Amino acid sequence: MALAVLGGKGFYGARHLARVQLVRKLQDRGFALGSIRELIAQSQAGGGLLDLAGIEDALLMPVNAIGRSSGRVAEIFPELAADARHFARSVDLGLCILPEGGEPVAPSAELLRSVRDLKKAGVPLPTLLQEIATLRAEMERIAARFRLLFRTHVDANFGGARRGGLASAIRRLPANAVRAVTILLGEAIERGAPSPSPQAAARRARSREPRPRARTRARARRVKR
Repeated sequence: MALAVLGGKGFYGARHLARVQLVRKLQDRGFALGSIRELIAQSQAGGGLLDLAGIEDALLMPVNAIGRSSGRVAEIFPELAADARHFARSVDLGLCILPEGGEPVAPSAELLRSVRDLKKAGVPLPTLLQEIATLRAEMERIAARFRLLFRTHVDANFGGARRGGLASAIRRLPANAVRAVTILLGEAIERGAPSPSPQAAARRARSREPRPRARTRARARRVKR
């Protein structure tokens, strides 16, 4: 894409910015630079404008709708809002943001509520924030593996005339990746659930035994006499 020239100098315009953003999004989803170059070249040649528009629309769709709504930190987790040190840590982790001249906001109100509820359950806040940092790093590694799957098995198979199927593949693969991770995580948590102690199991078994009726207990006392 040629630069706009003004006064002998080249300038990047809105179209250039949009193209750079498209390239970055395609890379984030696992496309190789060579494939991106081919895709854009086809669109500029007039052979894939509609395909490129469909791909851009697919890239704009959120991968997961869960946790997308934001909220005020003071309403969701007032204790965190009042703790300067831990709030600063939460900003570093992306749990909260502090708009210039505004009040603190949680980009994902649902995620911050989960942290709050775990804190109420007894997990110390510093421990929770460290776990969030660890989980983010692990999620980045998992996402990188799915990007590699896309680059190796999807991007490599959609060349030339078959580019029209890319928009559908972009929509399907991330959503299925999120679904697979959710299912496997749930199964792992269930497998690792702590077993009740023998004493607790015995108490639970006794609580399930039918209790004798009042008349039966009274008759038993008379027999003993």
